[in-house]
Amino acid sequence: MARGLANREPLEFRPLVASGAGTAQLLPSQRRGRPAAHALPRRGGPTVVPPIGLTAHGASGPDYVELHAKSFHSFGLGASHGHELLSRARALGMTALAMTDTNLCGALEFARLGQSLEIQPITGGELTLADESRVTLLAKTRAGYANLSRLFTLANEADRREPRLDPARLPEHAEGLILLAGGRHGALSRLAINGSQVEARCLLHRYRDWYGADSVYVELQQNLRREDAGRNHELAALARRCDAPLVATNDVHYHAPERFRLQHALVAAKRNTTIDQALRYIQPNHHQHLKSAEQMAELFREFPDALANTIRVAEQCRFNVAADLGYTLPEPVVPRGYTPETYLRRLCEEA
Repeated sequence: MARGLANREPLEFRPLVASGAGTAQLLPSQRRGRPAAHALPRRGGPTVVPPIGLTAHGASGPDYVELHAKSFHSFGLGASHGHELLSRARALGMTALAMTDTNLCGALEFARLGQSLEIQPITGGELTLADESRVTLLAKTRAGYANLSRLFTLANEADRREPRLDPARLPEHAEGLILLAGGRHGALSRLAINGSQVEARCLLHRYRDWYGADSVYVELQQNLRREDAGRNHELAALARRCDAPLVATNDVHYHAPERFRLQHALVAAKRNTTIDQALRYIQPNHHQHLKSAEQMAELFREFPDALANTIRVAEQCRFNVAADLGYTLPEPVVPRGYTPETYLRRLCEEA
């Protein structure tokens, strides 16, 4: 792997939006521009999501689903629409996909789109704590979704521009949630790689006390960065000592590798600077996209249980924000001769 990294082609930053899979639009245009398969169902029963382990076509499915993905709703991090992520996940044969944005703004739309594509939508979120570490939470139940919403509210009350959550609030709102601990930005990883093994074990035990032993997974990520392999081995050893399960994710920031240049531009835009000035915040390669089960199996061949456990997590997360909250978006009332989109455009132009 070191040889491959050393010989990789240097990054070029000239084109901000590369051609390739998906749309290059930053925001969706009028509904007629969105593929029919992504139309949001407004009324009527939800599309039945096939059981985990089966594809939408009834064949044996893969042994991996992505549990850590961001969309444009995570400004400055995600570089794909929710419908692009879901479409790509379907093309790769996934039966579920977790959206873990830094807010819940796109949760309802994501859930409805998932239903329309017969992919199980998992509602989650990534929260930054006061010490700058991050935690990823997935909603198992309605109570879990309520707790996740509350945690985001508390983080925004602390600082709306740069939300930060007091970690002391985590155990107060743990019911119905799954915690993915570790990863690149987790406090557990920081302790493990710094040799603070006793503190790392204590923290992992606290997590398991708060969420339950069956709802805490040690998250491994392999994006072909220099530090990934060492961190994964430290986390795996810690999980083994504490009898905690592993789970593999790709910390997805865009649906296809071609989108990484746009992600660079968004990182710079969030900081109101140029790409050159934002290089320290930019990902060093283009590997944080949705990958197939076969690609992930190769990356995590030392930890096959980490891939298999993604299916286990998806089976635990049966909450669906679109179907289980029992409400639908109201049909807007617009003047004769207008669609909701054209009337909104008129109002914006007149403002």
